[in-house]
Amino acid sequence: MPLRTVAVRAVGPVTSIGIGAEAFAGGLAEKRCGIDEIVGFDATDLAVQVAGEVQGFDITEHIESVKSYVDRTSAFGLAAASMALRDAGWEPSDERPIGLLLGTEWGCLESMELFAEKITKADPKFAQPLLFTQGYMNAPNSLISIEFGLRGFNACFSCGRTSGATAIAYAFDLIRHGRADRLLAGGIDVLSRVLCRSLDGTACGPLGEAAGLLALEPAAEHDPDAALLLASGQASGKDGCSRAVKAALAEAGIDAGQLDAILLATDPAAAGQIDLDFAGPPPEIRCLDVILGDTMGASGAMAASAAAVMLRHGILPQAWHVAVICADLSGACTTLIVGRGGR
Repeated sequence: MPLRTVAVRAVGPVTSIGIGAEAFAGGLAEKRCGIDEIVGFDATDLAVQVAGEVQGFDITEHIESVKSYVDRTSAFGLAAASMALRDAGWEPSDERPIGLLLGTEWGCLESMELFAEKITKADPKFAQPLLFTQGYMNAPNSLISIEFGLRGFNACFSCGRTSGATAIAYAFDLIRHGRADRLLAGGIDVLSRVLCRSLDGTACGPLGEAAGLLALEPAAEHDPDAALLLASGQASGKDGCSRAVKAALAEAGIDAGQLDAILLATDPAAAGQIDLDFAGPPPEIRCLDVILGDTMGASGAMAASAAAVMLRHGILPQAWHVAVICADLSGACTTLIVGRGGR
């Protein structure tokens, strides 16, 4: 079977600079900064009191069902899925099932902390079973699938910073090789007091929270406005970042000199691991951490979402190829090449 071209049909972003594709595009175009004082929980005794916090988020604006309780991580995922499905025009179907591949570095820490507090600070008999089930790493996968009737391939990825980018790379491979037709893929991580307290003094900059899901499917023959996912590359260990980038470029059939922009989703200290040979002037390089904060396992998914939105909305008017590079200090790296249709 010939390899298929993969289109980014829609994007569902939940970010501190805008919720939804249009608002996110506006934030990117204006280079808006979403880093501000934390208001979602008491951070007065923490070393850092600012973050890329999504303020004014209301899950009831995105789903119709009533929830007695939903973890913030799962709520972000539900909202991202709702927006991506709506904008893609997808409905559940047994003939063309929709799958879900979701990455997260920390999962549902909020629910885990609440459950642990009930056990350690009160009597265990007061611990709520609902909190336990909401605390699993793959709880968002389950809730999203139930809410929207997703019956396709379903997987949860947790491999640190590269979690969301890895989920997208895996989804790209499934569609490209004809093993799936419609997939939601991306990442989520959210702020919580327990997370900020545990990372106090170790983070390289302000933390952030976000969710981003891409609706991926085989590209139509004539779709000049589509953003295309052209290639992925993954590697780890020594020179992992450079090897992943070079693998992605080779799969896309281009060289570094044909990149028009690079969106970094790397640990700031890992940026120096990128070694590319540009024949001419280097492409425009943007780091989303500067405006969103370090969105952890969602970093790669947010950069991929930004690449698709920026190409589709003309924010990078002359760009045809954008590299999304997501790497951590261990040398693990996932690289995605996003391109414009019609070329």
